[in-house]
Parts: sequence; C-alpha cells; structure tokens
Amino acid sequence: MILKNVILALGILVHLISANDSGNVTIKIKNLNNHKGYLEVGVYCKSNGFPNKDEFAFKKLHFDLQNGKNEFQITNLPHGEYAISVYHDENSNGKLDTNFFGIPKEKTGVSNNPNVDFMPVFDDAKFQLKTSHETLEIELR
Repeated sequence: MILKNVILALGILVHLISANDSGNVTIKIKNLNNHKGYLEVGVYCKSNGFPNKDEFAFKKLHFDLQNGKNEFQITNLPHGEYAISVYHDENSNGKLDTNFFGIPKEKTGVSNNPNVDFMPVFDDAKFQLKTSHETLEIELR
C-alpha cells in the first residue's frame, strides 16, 4: 500500500513538472495597414531557415485578420530559445509577395524588432521562453 502511494505521488510530481516546461506567447502586431488576408507566423528554434524558410520552422501558424484583432496566441511551446517571423499575406495567396529583386511587397516583422537594413538573423530576433507566458510586440515594416 505504501509503495502504491509513493508511485502515485511520483507520477503526480512528474506530471506537474512536465506541465510547467512549456508556455504560451502572445504576439501583438503593430503597423498593420488593414485587416485583409492572413498573418503567417513562423516559430524557429534554430537559425537554419530563419526567417523565411517555412520548412525549417518549429511551428507554423496562420491567423485570420478579418476579425479585426492584432493579438495572437502561440500555445504549448516548450521552454527554450526561439525567434518568430511574421508576414501579412494581404492578398491571401499563401506566399510572401516580392518584387523583381526579392524585396517583400507585403509587410514583414520578426521578434525583438531588430533595426537592420537587410534580412534579420536568428541571433538578432531570438528570445528565451522560460515562463508560462510571454508577450512580444512585433512591428511590421
């Protein structure tokens, strides 16, 4: 009977510890021109592919903007280091539209809003998720 209670207590403890090893991130989007289309979000845990190679994203999300919101939840991320990239797919074609030179026609942004002239790198955009909730503001440019 004592062994059964010890095993049950250990099981509950392991569950409580593992439940606290993840968190949610609220992203607040600034500088949306309008609420047409979608917000495409990539969550990266490595520099490989950041910020625009979706196939390397740890998590890829698609948020409808037609409800007028500018805050969105990324849920159940394991604690760790991440960088987030965002683009406003204003025409809902499922891709980031660029000009002849590859410069985006649609607004983009990344976590930490680094002030860079060229494509941002993972190290400039990375942040630590160590708690159950984090809020980030991402400015679209």
